[in-house]
Amino acid sequence: MVHCFGHLRDSHYSSTINCPLTLVSLFYVAQAVVSSIAFMIGGYLADFLGRVRTMVISAVASSIALLIAYAVNKPLIVVLMVLTQSFFNNAYGVANTSIVGGGLR
Repeated sequence: MVHCFGHLRDSHYSSTINCPLTLVSLFYVAQAVVSSIAFMIGGYLADFLGRVRTMVISAVASSIALLIAYAVNKPLIVVLMVLTQSFFNNAYGVANTSIVGGGLR
């Protein structure tokens, strides 16, 4: 069984990884904030660098973040790298959506 942060105790734990549900909720809040920021920055990058270049950079950066999370395998690093991956995944989505929408004109 994986312990999220062994020194923290709460009355409600996730049954799979023995992590306080408060921390799980905070992760999802952080992911929502990161995603919102990524949508805005992804739009600027698509305009500034170009849609395809933004997609390539985002795909590579997203893959590198997941590789780092796998290689390091420490809880805090995994959380940070998953948030980083989420950022670049959403930036990719913005560029991808704009390239499809731009092709329909």
